[in-house]
Amino acid sequence: MTFPICPKCRFPLDQSTSPSECPNCGLVFAKYLAAQSGEFVPPSSQPLDASEMATDEGSGWSGSFESAAISKPQWIGRCALLIAFAVWGFSIWATAITELPGFIHLTLLPFHEAGHVAFWPFGQFLHVAGGPLGQLIMPIVCAVALHRYGDNFGAALCTWWLAASIMDNSVYAYDAFDPVLPLVGGGTGRDSNHDFVYLFTAIGQLKHARGIGVFLHAIGTLVMLASLAWAAIVLARQRSHIAQ
Repeated sequence: MTFPICPKCRFPLDQSTSPSECPNCGLVFAKYLAAQSGEFVPPSSQPLDASEMATDEGSGWSGSFESAAISKPQWIGRCALLIAFAVWGFSIWATAITELPGFIHLTLLPFHEAGHVAFWPFGQFLHVAGGPLGQLIMPIVCAVALHRYGDNFGAALCTWWLAASIMDNSVYAYDAFDPVLPLVGGGTGRDSNHDFVYLFTAIGQLKHARGIGVFLHAIGTLVMLASLAWAAIVLARQRSHIAQ
């Protein structure tokens, strides 16, 4: 059986040569097919060569920086996208913690409200906490799914999304001490339901709301920097095997 693309890294394969292993990630197709059919693959008496070692290690930490081969225009497009996300991330970071971070806040609202609905059966505290959690869970799920599929660039951008969600939550956490920001249902935390006012009051931490908000903003900053670095490393490695 021949593969048009590698089933692991999605690298395009030359059908005319019927390769026995992927030239990009080193996956041995015979072993892959045997594993898929449930056959026992006896260990080789010979030491693994470098490509096989790379395949075994690809599912570990080093595999987080690998990605499927793409065309040069796609690679250039991804570089432009990374620059755009870096500039957008800087604008979010530079926004005062007393102000909403613009457009990204509007994109996060559906996941916030969906979180409230999803956690509604689990009691009042989790029902309220479900809003902020919904903003965090969705990008984590997407990042994990894309990483498992082999798209680490996409996973890195989803991690950027997670960072933006943390920063968005930090604004309302900071606001809980002296609520002035508008809420979806109208009004502010002074005269309407404010997630973080309720949550911090329930755990006796309302007086520390501003400190918690600043801490969350710092965590979001670190996650965003890590996500951009991750995406940059993936692109740097991907450049060496751009599909022609």
